[in-house]
Amino acid sequence: RALGEIRRVLKPGGRAAFVGWGPREQNPVYLATTGVIGKHVALPEPEPGAPDGYRFAAPGTLSAALRDAGFAQVEEQSVVVPWPWPGPVEEAFESHRDLRGAPFRKTLAKVPPEKMDQALAEIHAAMCEYYDGAQVNFTAMLVVASAVR
Repeated sequence: RALGEIRRVLKPGGRAAFVGWGPREQNPVYLATTGVIGKHVALPEPEPGAPDGYRFAAPGTLSAALRDAGFAQVEEQSVVVPWPWPGPVEEAFESHRDLRGAPFRKTLAKVPPEKMDQALAEIHAAMCEYYDGAQVNFTAMLVVASAVR
């Protein structure tokens, strides 16, 4: 419905652009944080089609949704972009925890207390793999699409 509403409010011939996350396993920040937590607790998969940050990660799913909403001239591509954190790993983790807010904190809270220190140490180690002494050099796999009304 949201895509249909976006299409409705565009002027005829107007173009809209969309960006979504690519696959979780191709996003280092996910692997180094939530991916690590998933080694300690079972994380439920979202239901197919449910609202989720990775809903359009599979190639062609965003394009299909745009076409279903009535858009034309749909173009989609996956791109990898730099996503550095200009500082140490500890700040990058704090930023991720705060940026992702309640959902990430809820996921982290699922780790049993007796495993928390180990999980946090593994997250730190995973993030350190991207640290060059000045910044954390993550990349992000994104799905980019545009379409015309």
